[in-house]
Amino acid sequence: MVELNTLEQKILKLKLQKEKDKNNLIIINENIKVPLDKLIPHKIKVFNARLFNRSIDQEERELLLKFFAKGIERGISLNLLIKVKSEEYTLSGKIEYLKLMNNLLKKVNDDGENITKSMYELNIINDYEFSILDSSPRMDDALEYILGSNSNNRQMNKIILSLFLPPLLGSLILIIGQPYLYELGHSIVDPINNLAKESNIQIPVYLNDKITFIKMFIIFLLTTIGFLSFMKIIKRYYIKQYFQLFPFTEKETTLEIMTNIYNLHKTGFSIGQSIDMLSKQNTKSFNNKIFSEMNDVLKTGNMNLHLILNKYGFDPFTVGLFKIAETTSDFKEMLEDIITYNNERYNIMLKRLKTFVPLIGQLLMTAVILKPILDLIMLSTVGIMNGFKI
Repeated sequence: MVELNTLEQKILKLKLQKEKDKNNLIIINENIKVPLDKLIPHKIKVFNARLFNRSIDQEERELLLKFFAKGIERGISLNLLIKVKSEEYTLSGKIEYLKLMNNLLKKVNDDGENITKSMYELNIINDYEFSILDSSPRMDDALEYILGSNSNNRQMNKIILSLFLPPLLGSLILIIGQPYLYELGHSIVDPINNLAKESNIQIPVYLNDKITFIKMFIIFLLTTIGFLSFMKIIKRYYIKQYFQLFPFTEKETTLEIMTNIYNLHKTGFSIGQSIDMLSKQNTKSFNNKIFSEMNDVLKTGNMNLHLILNKYGFDPFTVGLFKIAETTSDFKEMLEDIITYNNERYNIMLKRLKTFVPLIGQLLMTAVILKPILDLIMLSTVGIMNGFKI
Protein backbone atom coordinates (compact mmCIF):
# COMPACT_ATOMS: atom_id res chain seq x y z
CA MET A 1 0.00 0.00 0.00
CA VAL A 2 1.03 3.61 -0.57
CA GLU A 3 2.25 5.21 2.63
CA LEU A 4 0.79 8.69 3.18
CA ASN A 5 3.59 10.65 4.81
CA THR A 6 1.85 13.55 6.56
CA LEU A 7 -0.84 13.68 9.22
CA GLU A 8 -2.91 15.97 7.00
CA GLN A 9 -2.92 13.41 4.18
CA LYS A 10 -3.96 10.65 6.59
CA ILE A 11 -6.83 12.81 7.79
CA LEU A 12 -7.89 13.51 4.20
CA LYS A 13 -7.90 9.78 3.47
CA LEU A 14 -10.05 9.06 6.53
CA LYS A 15 -12.46 11.80 5.56
CA LEU A 16 -12.76 10.35 2.07
CA GLN A 17 -13.69 6.98 3.53
CA LYS A 18 -16.00 7.95 6.36
CA GLU A 19 -17.49 11.45 6.17
CA LYS A 20 -20.50 12.36 4.04
CA ASP A 21 -22.73 15.41 4.39
CA LYS A 22 -26.51 15.53 3.99
CA ASN A 23 -26.27 16.40 0.28
CA ASN A 24 -24.43 13.16 -0.57
CA LEU A 25 -21.07 14.87 -0.82
CA ILE A 26 -17.84 13.24 0.25
CA ILE A 27 -16.27 15.92 2.44
CA ILE A 28 -12.52 16.34 2.12
CA ASN A 29 -12.34 19.68 3.91
CA GLU A 30 -14.50 22.80 4.15
CA ASN A 31 -13.32 23.93 0.71
CA ILE A 32 -13.26 20.60 -1.15
CA LYS A 33 -16.34 18.40 -1.49
CA VAL A 34 -16.58 15.56 -4.03
CA PRO A 35 -20.13 14.73 -5.29
CA LEU A 36 -20.92 11.03 -5.20
CA ASP A 37 -22.34 11.16 -8.74
CA LYS A 38 -18.83 11.93 -10.02
CA LEU A 39 -17.87 8.41 -9.03
CA ILE A 40 -20.45 6.87 -11.42
CA PRO A 41 -18.70 7.80 -14.71
CA HIS A 42 -15.50 6.44 -13.18
CA LYS A 43 -17.19 3.10 -12.47
CA ILE A 44 -18.39 2.93 -16.09
CA LYS A 45 -14.82 3.58 -17.30
CA VAL A 46 -13.51 0.80 -15.05
CA PHE A 47 -16.14 -1.59 -16.48
CA ASN A 48 -15.17 -0.65 -20.06
CA ALA A 49 -11.49 -1.17 -19.26
CA ARG A 50 -12.19 -4.67 -17.92
CA LEU A 51 -14.38 -5.47 -20.93
CA PHE A 52 -11.44 -4.77 -23.26
CA ASN A 53 -8.89 -6.55 -21.03
CA ARG A 54 -7.42 -3.34 -19.64
CA SER A 55 -6.91 -2.54 -15.98
CA ILE A 56 -7.46 1.14 -16.81
CA ASP A 57 -9.55 2.90 -19.47
CA GLN A 58 -7.81 4.38 -22.53
CA GLU A 59 -8.24 8.05 -21.61
CA GLU A 60 -6.95 7.58 -18.06
CA ARG A 61 -4.12 5.36 -19.32
CA GLU A 62 -2.91 8.08 -21.71
CA LEU A 63 -2.99 10.65 -18.90
CA LEU A 64 -1.03 8.28 -16.65
CA LEU A 65 1.64 7.53 -19.28
CA LYS A 66 1.94 11.21 -20.18
CA PHE A 67 2.33 12.02 -16.46
CA PHE A 68 5.12 9.42 -16.16
CA ALA A 69 6.84 10.67 -19.34
CA LYS A 70 6.86 14.33 -18.23
CA GLY A 71 7.98 13.42 -14.71
CA ILE A 72 10.87 11.19 -15.89
CA GLU A 73 11.93 13.89 -18.36
CA ARG A 74 12.29 16.29 -15.42
CA GLY A 75 14.30 13.79 -13.37
CA ILE A 76 11.53 12.81 -10.92
CA SER A 77 11.73 9.25 -9.60
CA LEU A 78 9.04 6.76 -10.59
CA ASN A 79 8.32 6.00 -6.94
CA LEU A 80 7.39 9.61 -6.30
CA LEU A 81 5.35 9.81 -9.50
CA ILE A 82 3.34 6.72 -8.54
CA LYS A 83 2.73 8.11 -5.03
CA VAL A 84 1.57 11.46 -6.40
CA LYS A 85 -0.79 9.69 -8.80
CA SER A 86 -2.08 7.52 -5.94
CA GLU A 87 -2.92 10.59 -3.86
CA GLU A 88 -4.69 12.13 -6.87
CA TYR A 89 -6.84 9.01 -7.23
CA THR A 90 -7.54 9.06 -3.48
CA LEU A 91 -8.80 12.64 -3.60
CA SER A 92 -10.91 12.01 -6.70
CA GLY A 93 -12.41 8.82 -5.29
CA LYS A 94 -11.06 6.58 -8.09
CA ILE A 95 -10.56 3.60 -5.81
CA GLU A 96 -9.95 1.04 -8.60
CA TYR A 97 -7.10 3.14 -10.00
CA LEU A 98 -5.75 3.74 -6.52
CA LYS A 99 -5.53 -0.05 -6.05
CA LEU A 100 -3.75 -0.27 -9.39
CA MET A 101 -1.12 2.26 -8.29
CA ASN A 102 -0.71 0.43 -4.97
CA ASN A 103 -0.10 -2.84 -6.82
CA LEU A 104 2.34 -1.12 -9.19
CA LEU A 105 4.28 0.39 -6.29
CA LYS A 106 4.33 -2.96 -4.47
CA LYS A 107 5.71 -4.78 -7.52
CA VAL A 108 8.45 -2.17 -8.02
CA ASN A 109 9.43 -1.68 -4.35
CA ASP A 110 8.62 -4.88 -2.48
CA ASP A 111 9.07 -7.42 -5.28
CA GLY A 112 11.92 -5.54 -6.99
CA GLU A 113 10.33 -5.83 -10.43
CA ASN A 114 11.16 -3.63 -13.40
CA ILE A 115 8.58 -0.84 -13.86
CA THR A 116 8.00 -1.85 -17.49
CA LYS A 117 7.39 -5.49 -16.57
CA SER A 118 5.08 -4.40 -13.74
CA MET A 119 2.97 -2.20 -16.03
CA TYR A 120 2.73 -5.06 -18.52
CA GLU A 121 1.65 -7.59 -15.86
CA LEU A 122 -1.01 -5.14 -14.64
CA ASN A 123 -2.34 -4.69 -18.23
CA ILE A 124 -1.44 -1.00 -18.35
CA ILE A 125 0.60 -1.60 -21.52
CA ASN A 126 0.30 -4.25 -24.25
CA ASP A 127 2.89 -6.62 -25.79
CA TYR A 128 4.08 -4.16 -28.43
CA GLU A 129 4.39 -1.28 -25.96
CA PHE A 130 6.26 -3.54 -23.53
CA SER A 131 8.82 -4.45 -26.22
CA ILE A 132 9.43 -0.75 -26.96
CA LEU A 133 9.75 0.29 -23.32
CA ASP A 134 11.85 -2.73 -22.38
CA SER A 135 14.33 -2.15 -25.22
CA SER A 136 14.46 1.64 -25.29
CA PRO A 137 17.44 3.40 -23.64
CA ARG A 138 15.20 6.34 -22.67
CA MET A 139 11.88 5.57 -21.02
CA ASP A 140 10.46 9.09 -21.42
CA ASP A 141 11.10 9.07 -25.19
CA ALA A 142 9.58 5.58 -25.47
CA LEU A 143 6.47 6.70 -23.56
CA GLU A 144 6.14 9.76 -25.81
CA TYR A 145 6.38 7.47 -28.84
CA ILE A 146 3.67 5.16 -27.48
CA LEU A 147 1.37 8.10 -26.79
CA GLY A 148 1.99 9.49 -30.28
CA SER A 149 1.43 6.16 -32.05
CA ASN A 150 -1.88 5.64 -30.22
CA SER A 151 -3.33 8.94 -31.41
CA ASN A 152 -5.41 8.34 -34.51
CA ASN A 153 -5.10 11.37 -36.76
CA ARG A 154 -6.71 9.90 -39.88
CA GLN A 155 -8.92 12.52 -41.48
CA MET A 156 -10.20 10.66 -44.57
CA ASN A 157 -13.00 8.90 -42.68
CA LYS A 158 -14.13 12.21 -41.16
CA ILE A 159 -14.15 13.86 -44.59
CA ILE A 160 -16.26 11.04 -46.07
CA LEU A 161 -18.70 11.35 -43.18
CA SER A 162 -18.95 15.12 -43.77
CA LEU A 163 -20.14 14.32 -47.32
CA PHE A 164 -22.68 11.55 -46.63
CA LEU A 165 -23.87 12.27 -43.08
CA PRO A 166 -25.72 15.59 -43.82
CA PRO A 167 -28.09 14.16 -46.50
CA LEU A 168 -28.68 11.11 -44.29
CA LEU A 169 -29.54 13.44 -41.43
CA GLY A 170 -31.75 15.53 -43.73
CA SER A 171 -33.78 12.54 -44.91
CA LEU A 172 -34.09 11.33 -41.29
CA ILE A 173 -35.46 14.75 -40.30
CA LEU A 174 -38.06 14.45 -43.09
CA ILE A 175 -39.11 10.98 -41.87
CA ILE A 176 -39.70 12.36 -38.38
CA GLY A 177 -41.29 15.59 -39.63
CA GLN A 178 -43.56 14.05 -42.30
CA PRO A 179 -46.82 14.36 -40.26
CA TYR A 180 -46.04 18.02 -39.51
CA LEU A 181 -45.33 18.74 -43.18
CA TYR A 182 -48.64 17.13 -44.14
CA GLU A 183 -50.51 19.25 -41.58
CA LEU A 184 -48.67 22.33 -42.80
CA GLY A 185 -49.75 21.52 -46.36
CA HIS A 186 -53.40 21.32 -45.28
CA SER A 187 -53.13 24.58 -43.36
CA ILE A 188 -51.98 26.23 -46.61
CA VAL A 189 -54.31 24.47 -49.08
CA ASP A 190 -57.60 24.27 -47.15
CA PRO A 191 -58.14 28.05 -46.70
CA ILE A 192 -57.40 28.63 -50.42
CA ASN A 193 -59.81 25.88 -51.53
CA ASN A 194 -62.51 27.18 -49.17
CA LEU A 195 -62.23 30.78 -50.44
CA ALA A 196 -62.10 29.83 -54.12
CA LYS A 197 -64.59 27.01 -54.63
CA GLU A 198 -63.44 26.45 -58.19
CA SER A 199 -59.94 25.91 -56.86
CA ASN A 200 -58.95 22.31 -56.18
CA ILE A 201 -55.31 22.49 -55.19
CA GLN A 202 -53.99 19.12 -54.02
CA ILE A 203 -51.19 18.41 -51.60
CA PRO A 204 -48.31 16.47 -53.21
CA VAL A 205 -49.01 12.79 -52.61
CA TYR A 206 -45.55 12.06 -51.18
CA LEU A 207 -46.22 14.41 -48.23
CA ASN A 208 -48.84 11.97 -47.02
CA ASP A 209 -46.55 8.98 -47.48
CA LYS A 210 -43.70 8.41 -45.05
CA ILE A 211 -42.47 5.54 -47.23
CA THR A 212 -41.15 8.06 -49.78
CA PHE A 213 -38.85 9.62 -47.19
CA ILE A 214 -37.81 6.22 -45.88
CA LYS A 215 -36.85 5.18 -49.42
CA MET A 216 -34.82 8.39 -49.76
CA PHE A 217 -33.00 7.61 -46.49
CA ILE A 218 -32.30 4.02 -47.65
CA ILE A 219 -30.92 5.27 -50.98
CA PHE A 220 -28.50 7.64 -49.23
CA LEU A 221 -27.55 4.92 -46.72
CA LEU A 222 -26.87 2.34 -49.44
CA THR A 223 -24.86 4.91 -51.42
CA THR A 224 -22.73 5.58 -48.32
CA ILE A 225 -22.20 1.88 -47.61
CA GLY A 226 -21.45 1.21 -51.27
CA PHE A 227 -18.86 3.99 -51.46
CA LEU A 228 -17.14 2.87 -48.24
CA SER A 229 -17.15 -0.76 -49.44
CA PHE A 230 -15.66 0.31 -52.76
CA MET A 231 -12.89 2.17 -50.92
CA LYS A 232 -12.21 -0.81 -48.67
CA ILE A 233 -12.02 -3.30 -51.57
CA ILE A 234 -9.80 -1.16 -53.76
CA LYS A 235 -7.53 -0.39 -50.80
CA ARG A 236 -7.17 -4.08 -50.00
CA TYR A 237 -6.56 -5.43 -53.49
CA TYR A 238 -5.45 -2.43 -55.59
CA ILE A 239 -3.52 -0.17 -53.24
CA LYS A 240 -1.60 1.56 -56.05
CA GLN A 241 -4.84 2.52 -57.80
CA TYR A 242 -6.31 3.50 -54.42
CA PHE A 243 -3.51 6.01 -53.89
CA GLN A 244 -4.02 7.34 -57.42
CA LEU A 245 -7.77 7.80 -56.89
CA PHE A 246 -7.36 9.27 -53.41
CA PRO A 247 -3.93 10.97 -53.26
CA PHE A 248 -4.80 12.42 -49.86
CA THR A 249 -4.72 8.91 -48.36
CA GLU A 250 -1.24 8.35 -49.82
CA LYS A 251 0.05 11.38 -47.90
CA GLU A 252 -1.75 10.23 -44.77
CA THR A 253 -0.27 6.72 -45.01
CA THR A 254 3.23 8.01 -45.80
CA LEU A 255 3.18 10.29 -42.75
CA GLU A 256 2.05 7.44 -40.48
CA ILE A 257 4.74 5.03 -41.73
CA MET A 258 7.62 7.52 -41.76
CA THR A 259 6.67 9.15 -38.45
CA ASN A 260 6.52 5.74 -36.74
CA ILE A 261 9.97 4.79 -38.05
CA TYR A 262 11.42 8.23 -37.24
CA ASN A 263 10.04 8.37 -33.69
CA LEU A 264 11.34 4.91 -32.82
CA HIS A 265 14.70 5.71 -34.42
CA LYS A 266 14.81 8.91 -32.37
CA THR A 267 14.38 6.98 -29.12
CA GLY A 268 17.69 5.19 -29.76
CA PHE A 269 16.81 2.22 -31.97
CA SER A 270 18.51 1.61 -35.31
CA ILE A 271 16.39 1.69 -38.48
CA GLY A 272 16.50 -2.12 -38.62
CA GLN A 273 15.39 -2.47 -35.00
CA SER A 274 12.64 0.13 -35.49
CA ILE A 275 11.20 -1.63 -38.53
CA ASP A 276 11.50 -5.03 -36.82
CA MET A 277 9.52 -3.79 -33.80
CA LEU A 278 6.90 -2.10 -35.96
CA SER A 279 6.42 -5.29 -37.98
CA LYS A 280 5.51 -7.18 -34.80
CA GLN A 281 2.43 -5.12 -34.03
CA ASN A 282 -0.61 -7.36 -33.74
CA THR A 283 -2.62 -5.66 -36.51
CA LYS A 284 -3.70 -6.47 -40.07
CA SER A 285 -3.33 -2.91 -41.31
CA PHE A 286 -1.66 -1.92 -44.58
CA ASN A 287 1.06 -0.12 -42.61
CA ASN A 288 1.92 -3.34 -40.80
CA LYS A 289 2.12 -5.11 -44.16
CA ILE A 290 4.70 -2.52 -45.31
CA PHE A 291 6.74 -2.94 -42.11
CA SER A 292 6.64 -6.74 -42.43
CA GLU A 293 7.85 -6.64 -46.04
CA MET A 294 10.62 -4.19 -45.12
CA ASN A 295 11.67 -6.44 -42.25
CA ASP A 296 11.80 -9.49 -44.54
CA VAL A 297 14.07 -7.55 -46.94
CA LEU A 298 16.35 -6.45 -44.08
CA LYS A 299 16.73 -10.06 -42.91
CA THR A 300 18.28 -10.90 -46.29
CA GLY A 301 20.92 -8.22 -45.73
CA ASN A 302 19.41 -6.02 -48.45
CA MET A 303 18.72 -2.32 -47.83
CA ASN A 304 16.61 -1.60 -50.96
CA LEU A 305 13.51 -0.75 -48.93
CA HIS A 306 12.55 2.03 -51.36
CA LEU A 307 11.54 -0.66 -53.89
CA ILE A 308 8.68 -1.67 -51.57
CA LEU A 309 7.46 1.93 -51.41
CA ASN A 310 7.70 2.20 -55.19
CA LYS A 311 5.78 -1.07 -55.66
CA TYR A 312 2.78 0.29 -53.77
CA GLY A 313 2.68 3.62 -55.60
CA PHE A 314 4.07 6.03 -53.03
CA ASP A 315 5.07 9.52 -54.18
CA PRO A 316 8.23 9.25 -56.38
CA PHE A 317 9.85 12.11 -54.45
CA THR A 318 9.31 10.23 -51.17
CA VAL A 319 10.77 7.06 -52.73
CA GLY A 320 13.78 9.06 -53.98
CA LEU A 321 14.49 10.59 -50.56
CA PHE A 322 14.24 7.16 -48.91
CA LYS A 323 16.70 5.77 -51.47
CA ILE A 324 19.15 8.57 -50.60
CA ALA A 325 18.79 7.63 -46.93
CA GLU A 326 19.64 4.00 -47.74
CA THR A 327 22.69 5.09 -49.75
CA THR A 328 24.07 7.58 -47.21
CA SER A 329 22.78 5.81 -44.04
CA ASP A 330 21.63 9.25 -42.88
CA PHE A 331 18.13 8.13 -42.07
CA LYS A 332 17.35 10.70 -39.40
CA GLU A 333 17.80 13.74 -41.65
CA MET A 334 16.16 12.11 -44.69
CA LEU A 335 13.16 10.94 -42.64
CA GLU A 336 12.76 14.50 -41.37
CA ASP A 337 12.79 15.75 -44.98
CA ILE A 338 10.26 13.11 -46.05
CA ILE A 339 7.94 14.02 -43.16
CA THR A 340 8.26 17.77 -43.85
CA TYR A 341 7.63 17.34 -47.61
CA ASN A 342 4.57 15.12 -47.15
CA ASN A 343 3.20 17.16 -44.25
CA GLU A 344 3.20 20.35 -46.37
CA ARG A 345 1.25 18.68 -49.18
CA TYR A 346 -1.00 16.86 -46.72
CA ASN A 347 -2.03 20.15 -45.09
CA ILE A 348 -2.76 21.76 -48.48
CA MET A 349 -4.95 18.82 -49.54
CA LEU A 350 -6.65 18.67 -46.13
CA LYS A 351 -7.53 22.37 -46.27
CA ARG A 352 -9.11 21.99 -49.72
CA LEU A 353 -11.04 18.86 -48.80
CA LYS A 354 -12.31 20.38 -45.53
CA THR A 355 -13.51 23.41 -47.49
CA PHE A 356 -15.34 21.77 -50.37
CA VAL A 357 -16.47 18.28 -49.27
CA PRO A 358 -18.51 19.40 -46.19
CA LEU A 359 -20.00 22.18 -48.35
CA ILE A 360 -21.24 19.60 -50.87
CA GLY A 361 -22.69 17.54 -48.01
CA GLN A 362 -24.49 20.58 -46.58
CA LEU A 363 -25.86 21.49 -50.03
CA LEU A 364 -27.21 17.96 -50.42
CA MET A 365 -28.89 18.16 -47.01
CA THR A 366 -30.35 21.57 -47.88
CA ALA A 367 -31.71 20.22 -51.19
CA VAL A 368 -33.30 17.23 -49.43
CA ILE A 369 -35.01 19.35 -46.76
CA LEU A 370 -35.99 22.22 -49.09
CA LYS A 371 -37.76 20.00 -51.68
CA PRO A 372 -41.05 19.56 -49.72
CA ILE A 373 -40.87 23.13 -48.39
CA LEU A 374 -40.55 24.54 -51.91
CA ASP A 375 -43.46 22.38 -53.05
CA LEU A 376 -45.59 23.83 -50.25
CA ILE A 377 -44.62 27.35 -51.27
CA MET A 378 -45.63 26.52 -54.84
CA LEU A 379 -49.07 25.48 -53.55
CA SER A 380 -49.84 28.92 -52.18
CA THR A 381 -48.19 31.05 -54.86
CA VAL A 382 -47.52 29.78 -58.35
CA GLY A 383 -50.36 27.26 -58.32
CA ILE A 384 -53.12 29.71 -57.40
CA MET A 385 -51.74 32.52 -59.58
CA ASN A 386 -51.63 30.39 -62.70
CA GLY A 387 -54.76 28.44 -61.97
CA PHE A 388 -53.44 24.96 -62.42
CA LYS A 389 -53.55 21.90 -60.20
CA ILE A 390 -50.47 20.55 -58.54
